[in-house]
Amino acid sequence: MRRTLALVTVVFCTGCGRSALQEARVVGLTAKQTAESAYLTVRVEYLLGHVDEATMEEARMLYARFNLAQSAYVEALKVWEAGGRPADLEALKQRVAALAAALHALEERVDSG
Repeated sequence: MRRTLALVTVVFCTGCGRSALQEARVVGLTAKQTAESAYLTVRVEYLLGHVDEATMEEARMLYARFNLAQSAYVEALKVWEAGGRPADLEALKQRVAALAAALHALEERVDSG
């Protein structure tokens, strides 16, 4: 629960005096931190024998999908930094956030189970 509150606080404060590009970077970094932390938690619990193979496979799949989406998002931000305005940035941002949230939900399920 504390991690969720911290994530909400960071995302809420992204608009605090930042440009839209800076805000987009913070959203991407926050999602990355959330996804990596969640995946590592599930992985450690798996190695300790507290998580079954199916749950670990779900985490692997989500994390692989997250990495692909995150890479596309980073590339779109590079286009924006270079002066372009990628048309799919909002969709990519939503995809990255949704996958990070799915990994976080899996982590919560593992933590509570």
